[in-house]
Amino acid sequence: MKMSFYILVIFVSILANYSAYAEPNTTDLSEDFKSGNFRLKDTFCGFSFGYNEKKMKDLYEMQEWTSLVKKVMDVNCSSNLMYFYLGRSAEGMGLDSAANIYFKLGKSSRECISDHCGGLNFPTAIDRELQHAERKKLDEQERQKAQLASEADNKAESGDANAKFERGQAYQNGIEVHVNLDAAKKWYKKASDAGSSIAAYSLGNILMEQGAESEAIQQWKVAAKAGNADANLAINKYEEEQKQAKQNAFAQEATKAAQAKVEAARLAKERQQAAAFRKSFKQGDETSCGLVIEKKGNLAKLQLTSSNTEKWVKLEDIYPVSQVCPLNTNISNTGNSKNDAIVGQKVCRQIGIKQIVNYTIVGQKPIYNTDQRYANITGFVENKAGSKLQIRISGMQVNGSNVSHIDGDVVYENGSIIWDEAASWNSCI
Repeated sequence: MKMSFYILVIFVSILANYSAYAEPNTTDLSEDFKSGNFRLKDTFCGFSFGYNEKKMKDLYEMQEWTSLVKKVMDVNCSSNLMYFYLGRSAEGMGLDSAANIYFKLGKSSRECISDHCGGLNFPTAIDRELQHAERKKLDEQERQKAQLASEADNKAESGDANAKFERGQAYQNGIEVHVNLDAAKKWYKKASDAGSSIAAYSLGNILMEQGAESEAIQQWKVAAKAGNADANLAINKYEEEQKQAKQNAFAQEATKAAQAKVEAARLAKERQQAAAFRKSFKQGDETSCGLVIEKKGNLAKLQLTSSNTEKWVKLEDIYPVSQVCPLNTNISNTGNSKNDAIVGQKVCRQIGIKQIVNYTIVGQKPIYNTDQRYANITGFVENKAGSKLQIRISGMQVNGSNVSHIDGDVVYENGSIIWDEAASWNSCI
């Protein structure tokens, strides 16, 4: 039953092709083809196509465009492949407009069966041809534009100053040519040499925009001497702007000098106040960094206002309340986060340690007496996680002496890495 159906379909297809073609007027179809008006019949034509498939492929590969067109018209079957053949044939004959139409028709036609597409990949083959046609069209437009520009240039070369000025305008503003300021300057110079004051003025404008101020002024002066009022105005405006710029620069330098003098006086006064304060402050006094708890030699223990922790500092870091604390505040005081330190930042902390009397056996906690001392520890942040910092220890001092190892609940050792709470550390200089 299926076989009978397929035989019937093929038979009907053959009849449809013969009836549809009906000995067409080749001359008329050829004109239709050249204009892009020929249309393939949208009918099933498997037998006719299959019989001529290889022949059409051979003609395509041999670029026998006229014979290929006639063969496609004979088969008269609509598909992307068949319209592709018509498009390539038209393109090969120089009928670019018709080729573009047939390629676009191929985009919307039924697809050929994969094994019967002439060895081509669709829709890629048609897209490539359409892109090629578009590039060819643009190239032709550019060629025509360049040809017209060349003709206009040749005409202006033998023309008067106004003709040369108009070419300058064309290149400056992109009138029927691409914007080309070098060409514009060349034609403005030709026109200026031929006596055009407006050309000299226009040339000066381009030079000024390009930063060639001295050359621009020279052209404006040429234009002004020839009676161009706009050039006179441009020169006056430029000179006024230069004068104003010099006055502004002088005023800025004077202001900077005055500000520097005031700042130097302020700093000198602060240094005097700080020196006097360091000689007279005592326990219980408030400093710029916090309350004095204890004073010993050239050191003072402060209750830091920023972190509510105690810290020994040098006298040179003691300043009156009216001045800025020179000590960097706790690393977490810049926001709500307890971990505002950044990787690579230098950090410090002070801890109390107990003088060691002796140790127990290995693996047990050492025994300490109650002799309290302070250790200053410095390090660099290598990583962050939550509220903790990974710190590489870079230095330790106990009572002003460098040490390489401190035992305790946390063991500190030069070059070692520890994780600790960010809030326990201060940023330090």
